[in-house]
Amino acid sequence: MTEAADPVIEIDVVRTALQRRFFDMFSFDTPDELLAAIGGLELDVDALARCRDVRDRLADGWVYWLLFTKGWLQYRSAGSIGEGNVYFDYLYRHYLAHGHNPAMRADLDHPQTAAERVRRRYADLDLLVRMAAGDDGASVAPILVTVSDPPAPHPYPFYAVGADEPVPVRAIDGWHRMCSAQLAGWPTLRCTVVQERLTAASLQSAIDRFTCEGGAVTLSGWWLDPDRPIYNYELRLDGRTIGSGTPVRRPDIAEAHPDVVHAAWSGFSLCADLPAGAGPGELVLVGFQDIVPVGALRPMRPGQAGQPSADLVVSETG
Repeated sequence: MTEAADPVIEIDVVRTALQRRFFDMFSFDTPDELLAAIGGLELDVDALARCRDVRDRLADGWVYWLLFTKGWLQYRSAGSIGEGNVYFDYLYRHYLAHGHNPAMRADLDHPQTAAERVRRRYADLDLLVRMAAGDDGASVAPILVTVSDPPAPHPYPFYAVGADEPVPVRAIDGWHRMCSAQLAGWPTLRCTVVQERLTAASLQSAIDRFTCEGGAVTLSGWWLDPDRPIYNYELRLDGRTIGSGTPVRRPDIAEAHPDVVHAAWSGFSLCADLPAGAGPGELVLVGFQDIVPVGALRPMRPGQAGQPSADLVVSETG
């Protein structure tokens, strides 16, 4: 039996308003007025990078989107992306230092790959401007979101066009397209909704170390899906993300699986603080390709009888 395709819905960009703080801060009657105002600003990237808003909130704040918008205007004027573009400068000089999404390190470690990442985001904004101007030949790819059962403790509310109740979204691949649509004055975007399926895939795996003591969880080991590499992972306690990381090298697993190219980066290792007052609950380590789960491991529960305080070695599948 063929699995049903993930649904595609039309999202009301303004009601969904991922960048509400930014558009409230720069509230104008038209997108052109907003762009004209930001175009006239002089921004000191290194000074703005010290602002708590971009250090702590990033995409949930307003400074990041100010830099994104100003950088696009500079790119439109200069015709190129590189040093001196405020958005490029922030990503290349400060983004990783602030601890945001270490999975982007491969893109942001070099100026050429960082510029290409920025170029792709601005290409979508250019297309949305063309769409708003009536170009029927322009289109952007649907954004991608995931939903889970049960929902995330603090989901993002996504509003389909004409719907009264929001879709409770756990993760988003499309933040920049959502902002770009509002900057361009384009009211809707297509959105593919993917249900997280944490038990759908089997992983070859082993947990080498698992401790839960002193209010913290330490977890390390390896996992491998022969067909799909894992790009990033997060540790959840009863659905709430308490830690995250990116793959670590495992030469031993690469040697054991010479036919799997990504086996060399099949390790995981993290330490996460437990929320204050956390009692027994389900711990799940989820491996992703960006926001779509590849598979999951379930170590023992915090507070579970017989919970180890020393190293624990187990093997799991699925």
